[in-house]
Amino acid sequence: MRRAANMGRRLKAGAVLLVLLVVAGIVIVGARDRPAAEQVEKALAREKPLLLFFSAHICTACEEVEAVIDALRPEFAKEIAFVVVDFNKAENEELIEEFAVDVIPVVFVLSRTGEQVAKIVGVGKEKELRQALASQID
Repeated sequence: MRRAANMGRRLKAGAVLLVLLVVAGIVIVGARDRPAAEQVEKALAREKPLLLFFSAHICTACEEVEAVIDALRPEFAKEIAFVVVDFNKAENEELIEEFAVDVIPVVFVLSRTGEQVAKIVGVGKEKELRQALASQID
């Protein structure tokens, strides 16, 4: 009897932990699981400036640019939406065509109205990226 009660408590505790992990996973992963086009639409619908980063997992230069973006994100995250577009995913073909992306890494900064205010191709352009983001903050 006592053994069954202990097992029941462990199962209940395990279930609670699983629920917490799932909820935390949803919160942490959240926007990255949504298609990039949907994230772009949502940002522009909220009239929020947007950093749009086209990259691929197998691209070393993309990793360098991503590190720069990750360093800038805390400074601008409240005012600017950040969207990463995987160049190799078929679901992103429309965005890739819309922005005429033929080389990666490339970063676009869009205004609240969706107007392109900057296009930054390649690595080593942290200052240029920071200035483009800062120009979109009121």
